[in-house]
Formats: sequence, C-alpha cells, structure tokens
Amino acid sequence: MDSAAGLSGTVPVGDADTVRRMRPWSMAAAGLAAALVLFGAVAVTRPGPIPAMAAESLFAKASDYFAHTDGYTLRFEVRTRQYDNFSYTNPALGFVEHVMAVGEDGRWRLDKEGRSAAFDGQDVRVWFPAQGWGWKMDAGSAAGVLEQFAPLRDIGGMMNFLEQYAAARDDVRFTRRDRDGEVVLTLRAPALGDFSNAYSRNSSIEESRTRQTYVFSSDDGRLLSAEIDAMLLGVLPRTILRLEAIDYDAVIAQSDMEVPTGFEWIDDTSEGLSRLAESLPVGDYSGIAADEAVRRMFSAMASWDERSLGVILRSRPLRTLEEKWSGCELLECGRPFTSGQYAGVFVPCKVRFADGKTGRLKLALRNDDGLGAWKVDGGL
Repeated sequence: MDSAAGLSGTVPVGDADTVRRMRPWSMAAAGLAAALVLFGAVAVTRPGPIPAMAAESLFAKASDYFAHTDGYTLRFEVRTRQYDNFSYTNPALGFVEHVMAVGEDGRWRLDKEGRSAAFDGQDVRVWFPAQGWGWKMDAGSAAGVLEQFAPLRDIGGMMNFLEQYAAARDDVRFTRRDRDGEVVLTLRAPALGDFSNAYSRNSSIEESRTRQTYVFSSDDGRLLSAEIDAMLLGVLPRTILRLEAIDYDAVIAQSDMEVPTGFEWIDDTSEGLSRLAESLPVGDYSGIAADEAVRRMFSAMASWDERSLGVILRSRPLRTLEEKWSGCELLECGRPFTSGQYAGVFVPCKVRFADGKTGRLKLALRNDDGLGAWKVDGGL
C-alpha cells in the first residue's frame, strides 16, 4: 500500500511544516551537526571509534579527489512542499526537485521551486523568489539553513562521517557491503525527539524512522547514489529523498551564487538582532509564558500595532501578513506543548478573522535567539 492514500495519520496536520527548525543562533550546534551528521542524523556527544572497516585508504583517495575538484552539482527529489524549510518532509506529498551547487571556495547554493538559499562567501541568504523577501544571516548559520543537505558541502568526507556516526550510536543499525567497485552503506535510524505529542512525527528525516542507503565509488570515494525511506507503520517503506544526478565536472561561476537584488531582507544577523532590540519593545514578550505571548500578539493585531508585532512577528515582513491577520481575534488559546525536536513550543488556537470566518491553527513559538523574547516561528 505504497500510496499517499495509505498514509493517513502518519504525518502532522496543520502548519508544523512552516517551522524553521534551526536558526543562526544555533551556530555551535549546527557546526557540530555538519561535521558528524548526515541526512537527518543528530550529532552525538560521546565519542565512538571508527569501525575497522572504515577503509582509511578510500577516505584518503576521496579527500585527494575532491581537493582537485572545482565544484559539483547535485539534483535531489524530496517529498515536501515548495515553500517550506529544507528540513521538512512529508511521506504523503509528491516529490519536489532540489538542486545544490558547491564551489571550490566554500560557496554553495540550494534551490527548489519557491525557496532558495546561498552562501556567497560573506552572508547566508534564504529567500522566496515569488514573494520578494528573505533573510540575511551570519555565515555560521549555513548548517542550520541547509539542514540535512549540510554534509553535501564535503562529499569527500561523507563515508567516513557515516561510519563514525554509526559507531557512536547504539540505536542505529549499520551495514557495509562491497560490490563490483562500489561500497554500499545502509543505516536504519529511529525517529529522534519527544513524541509524547505526535504532532511533529514524520515531519523531517530526523523525526522519522528511516532506512538510509548510500553508494560510493570504491576507486575514489565519490557518492554515486543516495536514498532515504520512511519506515511507516502498516505501509510499505516510502521513499522521501532520493539522489537523481551528480555532476562532478560542473563549473560553478560567481554569478551562480549571487543573491537577487531589490528584495526586502530581514536582518537575522547578530548585529541585526541587536538593532531590533534597541528599536522595538522586546520586553513586552520576554519573561512570560508562550500562551500569554500569543494573547498579547492577537491583542496587537486588533489595531495592527506594528511596534509590538515587529517583535513577535520578526521573522516575516509585516506587509505580508497584514491583509490576512489585521483585526484577527483570538477565541481560544490552548496549553503549549512540545513535539519532536523543535526547540520551542506549539500553541493551539482558535481565531476569528476580520471577515467573520473562524479557523484553528497551531503556532510555533521560540525565544532562543539571544533576545529572550518570544517569536512566532511558524503556523501563520
């Protein structure tokens, strides 16, 4: 029963997919994740020896090969939505094409229809081509933006990273098989996170029980293929990510990494957050519970108080929200809950819009960006 129709109840309902799970203020954690994590595996803190089968000579060959590579491009298919963050997956959805380009000097770009991200050597940018806005972030936020794609910036070290990861995790089943000039690595990993509330289950590779298969060249350590299957209860394995093509001879021009001009950029750099703290009343959303922050937000929506909303809605240009949310009234505010690996909380709400229609939503809120003030991270 490998069909979307057979997946009812296995994926979250609502707007959990809009949550930006990792953000620039997670630089240290994101950097560690990029070094030890591949395709949804979470970095671990306890050391683990590299298995005897790690094939150090092959790792050396791979490092040498990529040291002489000008750049490469990869094309993936991922079950997701076009505009959602790069970590979001949903086994009930169709495939969306992703294209990633990696330059020799550390530059990279990742595109899917509706959402793009790039590092041009100075800043990390994420933007929505059809909407004319995006985020500007510190260079160290790259791993948090790329999520499961972050290790692809160093394909030469991927097999070594996978074997280290498997050695350090007792709950991951790892097998290696050599065949006809190829090395096949298979990992079976559990869903990670707290699922006492199942809202976020199967909403990312990390938060799904997966079977991950990677094929490398025995000659030079190049990645040849990759496929990740979600192992769902009551249905056949459902492929949620697959590598379609890699071009190891690609020429990556500077223009390929350029970000669009004329966009509205939300400054999520450390300097940008400092300026926001000096100009807006961040104290209005600090030192309070998440549900109280939601109540204050909807109170501000009644008159569309942009100073107040500029704090809790600082992840979005207010102009993109005003038409729908101005005058919106909060009818019910439920108890905040956590789910999966999300660093914040979810708050269920019932609202009435200015046109009289009502709706239910789950707002994602967090307050870990250094300001100490709550912000809506998803759900609108």
